[in-house]
Amino acid sequence: MPGTSAPIDIVSGQLTLTPQEATFDKLTAIGAGGHWSGKIVVPRLCEGDSPCFARFDMQVDTLSTEEIGKFLTPSSAKRPGTGCYREPLRSGPSPFASLRAEGTLHVGRLAVHKLIARRGDNKSPN
Repeated sequence: MPGTSAPIDIVSGQLTLTPQEATFDKLTAIGAGGHWSGKIVVPRLCEGDSPCFARFDMQVDTLSTEEIGKFLTPSSAKRPGTGCYREPLRSGPSPFASLRAEGTLHVGRLAVHKLIARRGDNKSPN
């Protein structure tokens, strides 16, 4: 995907197309350091100057600001064992730059730099 440093692996899902929208239901994917599941609805055609919104209801086991930052920052990387550099995955503008979306994201574990929060975790680390 343009604008990312790594692929998004779609494990399974159900795609339904109508003239108005594409619905990705029962979606399971791996990317940006987490395992994702849920539903995304994307309009197929947006007209006029008003913003066009995707809708989502997603869950992720782990959300790390560091992993998200790496994922959204494509850079040349060394190929293992070759000393050669490769181009970032596909060139072109990032689809995230103009993305408009609304919905709910349920996060099991949130890591913001060295701060880690878990749902229902009220115990202090030793």
